[in-house]
Amino acid sequence: MRILVIASYNGFRRDQSYLATDYLKSQLDTLSRLKHNLDDVVVVVNEAPMTEEYEEVLACFSKVLYRPNVQASRGAWNHAWETYGERYEWYFYVEDDYRFNLDNFDQKLIDMWEAGTGHLCSNAYVHPGIGYHIAMTSGLISSEGFKAADFSVFKQHWAWNTSIYATEYQRTWDEAFINSPLKVKSIVPTYDVHYLDTDGIVRNFCDAPDIIVPVQPGLKKRELILQLEGIGREVALDRHRQRLTEDALYRAKWGKE
Repeated sequence: MRILVIASYNGFRRDQSYLATDYLKSQLDTLSRLKHNLDDVVVVVNEAPMTEEYEEVLACFSKVLYRPNVQASRGAWNHAWETYGERYEWYFYVEDDYRFNLDNFDQKLIDMWEAGTGHLCSNAYVHPGIGYHIAMTSGLISSEGFKAADFSVFKQHWAWNTSIYATEYQRTWDEAFINSPLKVKSIVPTYDVHYLDTDGIVRNFCDAPDIIVPVQPGLKKRELILQLEGIGREVALDRHRQRLTEDALYRAKWGKE
């Protein structure tokens, strides 16, 4: 059986022009338009203020799970696995601001599966500062892939943390799959997976059909340059510097180099 797990959050976002309700409405529209053979769709809600409109949109989904706002989207995807386990063989996963873009996307990804695979991620590559890296936040995990992954470090370091933004929780989740006996495979370059970067540019990685795209349209490079003139550019750079500083502080706290 196949389930799509959508991680949702109704709290503050970098760009407030789109709300959680907008993203979920886009998910509903996409799933109604595209051909697929999903058995279920579940929205996993990371704890945040609830609004009447948000609850109304959530009611349109057949399954909704609620959890504390810890470990972000990766914690939400794990929560679905911990709730349903081997009831489903295939766990398709996205954050609410990304959506599938091709008919029969579920079968297309299953057709990419190879013996010994546990996780089919958007893009996997060797990052010069990190090593082998699972990039972006969408893909397919088999129940065997979840069972083979050891999430103890992911849970240990992030169960308490609800305030600081850093990338270590992403890395420890990634490493649970990378270090498992089953392999990680990349959707790119068989299909392209677009990424809406923090600078507002939608980035693509190959010329193949786009199977996953951001809900929110991004900026073209020239539009971005015009937008970031003056104080806008400084704000963007400050945000990047703050993120790097937070990561360094976290690694120092936990002895990670």
